[in-house]
Amino acid sequence: VLILLFFKPLKINPKNQQIEIKENKKTYFWEGFKQIKFLSKDLIIFLIALALINTASSNVDKFIDPYFELKKYSPSDLGTYKLIVGIISVITSIIIVPIINKYNQNKLKLMATLQIISAILVFITFRLNNFLLAAYSLLLIYTAIKAIFLPIEQSYISSYANEDNMGKITGVRQSFLSIGTIIGQLFGAFLFNKNALLLFNSSVIIFIIAFVLILTSYRYKKRV
Repeated sequence: VLILLFFKPLKINPKNQQIEIKENKKTYFWEGFKQIKFLSKDLIIFLIALALINTASSNVDKFIDPYFELKKYSPSDLGTYKLIVGIISVITSIIIVPIINKYNQNKLKLMATLQIISAILVFITFRLNNFLLAAYSLLLIYTAIKAIFLPIEQSYISSYANEDNMGKITGVRQSFLSIGTIIGQLFGAFLFNKNALLLFNSSVIIFIIAFVLILTSYRYKKRV
């Protein structure tokens, strides 16, 4: 509601794609959605999947902290886990991602596979009796998957861009990411307060829906 009341769009000059900045003018986060009509169907479907992935992953990431508390683990346990998550993300980005980019030729199939693996990992993790063991094994694999997905997703979307539409593509992508984050924050706390497992189950379902949408995007792209 606050965003609706206080944020106003940033105008773009269509002739030279330069932003015209006016005093006290701010952008609506959904401004990028106006550019959807210029995008292909397969890319739109993929962006919807991206928003859902962002919703699911945001919920898993943000509610790990209170879940540690719920399970009566100490702040030290949580801090150690967060440290290892950071290390895994860096190692994956530096070593594994370049190898995958070099040898993988089908980004859509890979991204779809990553979502179904994420769903399985999250589903199992929060059902094991020893959550700490699951966090240090299954959730660390999930962390690596996230680190792999981000640059592949960015590379895939950039393949649709050129000098003329780079701003449009970037704006639409950011709008979809933003809406995914907002939805996650709105419903995440509500679900967690009802039942923590319900929150993580919803993320599993969303990952599966994203998997289906990415495969649908792949089929649309093959028709072109």
